[in-house]
Amino acid sequence: MSVLFSGMDKTRAPGGEDAWRAWLISRQQSPIVVHSSAMQVKRLRVLARRIGSRVAAVLATIHRAIIAAKLRRVQRELKLHTSDLRDYPQQPLILGDKWDS
Repeated sequence: MSVLFSGMDKTRAPGGEDAWRAWLISRQQSPIVVHSSAMQVKRLRVLARRIGSRVAAVLATIHRAIIAAKLRRVQRELKLHTSDLRDYPQQPLILGDKWDS
């Protein structure tokens, strides 16, 4: 019969630390698990899918930032050049009307 010693007591377990080490060595070890190659392939697929989705999210964020910057630039240019637009003929609002000249 082995004595379990937690180290919480001030009294030493009978046999001391050597008995504890002997019990640790003699106990039944958990079996070594060898995963099949199919399991490793599944794990790699999951990892690749996770990496791919993160890369896609980063690229989508960069794409949105580029589009927003281009739209801001175009809007600023249009605000600056509104006086130039008055010089060009305007498209009629009603079909069949003549163009301004």
